[in-house]
Formats: sequence, C-alpha cells, structure tokens
Amino acid sequence: MFQSTKTFELGSVAFRQWRAKHSHCQYLHGYQLKVKVVFGAKKLDDKNWVQDFGGLKSIRSELQELFDHRVVVAGDDPELKSLKELQDSGVLKLTIMETGVGCEKFAEFVANFINNKVSDASGGRVNVVLVELFEHTDNSAVYIIEDSISQQLEAYKTSAETQIDKLPNISVKAETPKENPNAASVGPNTSQGIGNMFGGTRLG
Repeated sequence: MFQSTKTFELGSVAFRQWRAKHSHCQYLHGYQLKVKVVFGAKKLDDKNWVQDFGGLKSIRSELQELFDHRVVVAGDDPELKSLKELQDSGVLKLTIMETGVGCEKFAEFVANFINNKVSDASGGRVNVVLVELFEHTDNSAVYIIEDSISQQLEAYKTSAETQIDKLPNISVKAETPKENPNAASVGPNTSQGIGNMFGGTRLG
C-alpha cells in the first residue's frame, strides 16, 4: 500500500451554522479554507507515483469555483430566501449544500468529490483515503472514506501473505536461556513484547 498527500487552498469562504443558537457561529463568518488530501494505491503508475498532482489542477479549480469568495449555505437555512435576494442584487454569490454546512460536511464533500474524479481517471487504481479540512491552524475536521481504507488494507494483507509464502523454510531451534541468579522475579504474567455528494450541492 502506497500513500501520497496534497495540500491546497479552497479559498475565502463565508458560512454559518444557523442551528448553533448558543454560539456566535450562528452568524455569517469567514475562513480561508485549506484541505489536505491523502491518496492511496496498492500499486504505482508507470512514473512510480500514487497520484499525478499535475492532474489535480482542474479538480482544484472546480472546488475553488464552489468555495472561493462564496457564501456556502445549508439548503434548510431559514434565511435562504434573504440570501438569494442578496445574490440577485449582486452582493454575494451562493453555493447551496442540501446536506448541510461546516468543516466536517465540507471535508466529506471534498473527499467524495475528489475520490470520484481520481478513481474514474485511474481505472480504480487510486482512491482518496481521507481529507483533512482546516479552518485555520488550530481547527480542522477529518473525513475518512472507509471503503478506501478497507480496500487498501485487504490489498496490503493479500500482498503480505504473498510475500510470506515466498519466504524460504527456515528451521529455528528454541533454546532455553540460562537462569540468571541475580534476576528479579516478576511473576508468570510478564508480557512477551509482541453518498452521492454531487446531488446535494448546487450553485446558487
């Protein structure tokens, strides 16, 4: 199993958690969002890469079109009508996410968005393992694609078993160590040390 990572900016994004009535997060506020994407593959391409980062430029552009200098709003936001009116008057640009907003939901969306693209482009060789999305240096959210983890672990297990089968048979004789009269007695229990995210998003 091989992994590689790519980090890039999504842009300046404003959003609000309208259900967070106890918090200032209920108000529109903005962050410069950044994502770190972990790619995985059980075999490398002909250039010995997991993922060609040069092939991510169009994906990054598509994501920035959805996030950069936009107000990203939940589809059930009670002020959606007012926000649409502000868009119509040229004050802002909306991206509406029917499944909800927030760093966790953004991480989920980005993970599935990129995974669908790179998996199709590579014929299933490459998958996104996880995405970490940063509000700023102190706060981030992580979304893990469990299917990718399972597939890679299974591939790793199969590869490991194959390599073990190729090992030569070696006879090992266990010898009883000589008793050390100065050793401390420690008792008998001593350790031996052994979703379709695309359907839920639209531009306002």
